[in-house]
Amino acid sequence: MNTLVNFLNADKIAKSDIFIHLKCSVIEGNILQYLARQYMQGEEDVLVLALLGELYKSDTYAHLEYLKDIKNLLELGWIHQQSFTPLKISDVTPLELLNTAVGLTPAFLKLLQDGSLDL
Repeated sequence: MNTLVNFLNADKIAKSDIFIHLKCSVIEGNILQYLARQYMQGEEDVLVLALLGELYKSDTYAHLEYLKDIKNLLELGWIHQQSFTPLKISDVTPLELLNTAVGLTPAFLKLLQDGSLDL
């Protein structure tokens, strides 16, 4: 659980123990850190609009620019999309993600718990 605490408390996400394993940008790492903090408060899934609004407060819709980062995290397998209809990630446009909920995948939770993805 030291990896989890290190990830949650990292001021600079790139310096966290597992960042090198994530193969993502710092922005995407910050999104994962936010989702992990929400998970620790009992929120398994978070609405993308709320997530981006919290991390990138803007009255000019600048937070919409980060939808591509959400899509990339889905493609990397670190987060999953809650949907009643099965969707192929590659077919989903970033704007379609705005009003959906996302959460951490079991693979990411394992990485947080164990510090590695080794089986």
